[in-house]
Amino acid sequence: LQAYIFHDTKREVEPPTYPKSMLRLANLSDVEDIKRLSGDFFSELYQAVSDRKIYILEDDEIYGFGIIEVNKIHTNCRGTGMYTVEKHRQKGVGRSIILHLKDLCETLEYQALPACWYHNYNSKSALESCGFAATTRLLKVEF
Repeated sequence: LQAYIFHDTKREVEPPTYPKSMLRLANLSDVEDIKRLSGDFFSELYQAVSDRKIYILEDDEIYGFGIIEVNKIHTNCRGTGMYTVEKHRQKGVGRSIILHLKDLCETLEYQALPACWYHNYNSKSALESCGFAATTRLLKVEF
């Protein structure tokens, strides 16, 4: 097993802990901070920022990052993901980012389609608390 893929159950959920006003698009001047705080979580970071895919949740400091990706298979969907800065974990940051990205997708008339690595239990829990349910597993088969 490699990853869980989630769908929106449309059930009522608690509102985000952090307001949407704290979420903004990243720009190229943010790349070094993103790398410093998230390591190698984002691949092709400069391109992703240039393509307006990366978001930052911040106030007086950076709390976490979000991403919205084009889904090549399900063109009516957008892949969403988040990364919470380590010292802000377990405080509703990732959950807030996912709820705001879900809202952005819906505004653009896309369905949010988040996923997380199979072993990332905190991410899976955050996604479930946002009203998502894992219905598909991604398997990696090597020959």
